[in-house]
Amino acid sequence: MAALDLIRSRILVRIGLWLDDKLSPALFTATLGAPAAGGARSNRCLRDLSQVRTFLTGAGVLTFKPLFPG
Repeated sequence: MAALDLIRSRILVRIGLWLDDKLSPALFTATLGAPAAGGARSNRCLRDLSQVRTFLTGAGVLTFKPLFPG
């Protein structure tokens, strides 16, 4: 079970890094291009991406059941 947990965590970390690699440049560019009036809202995109990545690499993703068990 420990070996399977290690494999699962490595796969999820790689998915999180891939997602971060694909979305961060666009979100960073959008944040820089946002008007100064946005204030704290302009940083929200990058924080949200970080939270999604943290969720994917944690144990929280294991609580979801597949829609179509097979």
